[in-house]
Amino acid sequence: MIELELSSMVGRYSDLTAEHIKSLLTLRGDISSAEIRSSVSSAMNAKRNNDDYPPIFSEITVSTGLFR
Repeated sequence: MIELELSSMVGRYSDLTAEHIKSLLTLRGDISSAEIRSSVSSAMNAKRNNDDYPPIFSEITVSTGLFR
């Protein structure tokens, strides 16, 4: 179910990165690292350019050192 939602988000917001998704899923706390990697990979495969939505995620900096 989460992969459908992520695919939808990635489809809407072309500036959403793998690090953004990884950080959001890690904050949930109920998803394993393997599931996060799989979900990120699936979502990024669905990525496409979409100019209908404003770029909002490019304004959000993700500190990659926090989530490992």
